Amino acid sequence: MPRLAEAEQEAVVAELLLAGRCLWRRHAEPNGPVAQSFDDLAPGPALGSDLALGSKAVALGLVPPGVTAARAAGLLAAFRANNFGVLDSLLHVVGAACYPTTALLNHSCAPNCVLTYDGNRVEVRTLCEVAAGTELCHSYVELCQPTAVRQRVLAEGYGFVCRCARCVDGLSHDGRSVDDLMTGGAGQGSEAELKRPLSLLQQAAAEEDLEREAELVQEALSSLRRLCHPCSLVRYSAEGTALGLALARGEVAEARECCRNAVQFLEAALSHCPRHPLLALQRFTLADLHGACGDVRAALATMQACAQALEATHGPGDELRQQAIARVEELQMAAARL
Repeated sequence: MPRLAEAEQEAVVAELLLAGRCLWRRHAEPNGPVAQSFDDLAPGPALGSDLALGSKAVALGLVPPGVTAARAAGLLAAFRANNFGVLDSLLHVVGAACYPTTALLNHSCAPNCVLTYDGNRVEVRTLCEVAAGTELCHSYVELCQPTAVRQRVLAEGYGFVCRCARCVDGLSHDGRSVDDLMTGGAGQGSEAELKRPLSLLQQAAAEEDLEREAELVQEALSSLRRLCHPCSLVRYSAEGTALGLALARGEVAEARECCRNAVQFLEAALSHCPRHPLLALQRFTLADLHGACGDVRAALATMQACAQALEATHGPGDELRQQAIARVEELQMAAARL
């Protein structure tokens, strides 16, 4: 382990260790369903570095006897097409795992299910009512991206062109294409007008002083709010940065405004998937900020929507969902006193 950690980046170490664990499990059950599952993994495009990594895995004894560098390299290539990032309740990646059966699920940019994790156990949870015989699909990519970006990621990473309903028909918001609104192709600020706020955001990212960083971001965001539609990706990113800075500085009113704008973006970008966990989590934050600003009724309505979505995406017993239910009950009592 020390030799491996010294020689490679953390992500590479994780891939090699996971490959070793999978191969040892297959070695321990050579005739069981586990072996068949790993053997049936769809192959992925091999990289030039895979064989070198496979050789290192063999040399360090990470793989069972008899496993060649080519076999380890093949599994590493298959991992890129089949592996899952294990997420916690807040959608932070905390690990990687190989679930061969779950990997059978196909992709859709208009998914009817989502994956959640209970420790190292994966759950496939439906986001809506699904008729018998309907294929279950989840998304392999970030959904809050324009179609062209999603298509490129899928083609380069998985080797296929998506023909799902969202890619074919697109999304609209207030009668306009969401793709156009995201990329600024709907009569928003010109490239020249956006040059200064984008430069300010770059300066802010390099700034070490929190107060100065906040000033730069706020100046940039003021321009972006004037120039860009709320569905603009550039503006959404800036709203998220400003939200984090406002929370760090205890500026609750400004944080609420940023969070409200972020929710507006997500509601448009995920209008075809209204129970998406990312939207639920942002609503949780917005509900807390409404409450901190004394707007109890807005906080209650927002937290109720959050709790309803979390029941579908995280399950009724999830800790975060239980927190949302507790907040709803507290807010209902506060609203009754008004």
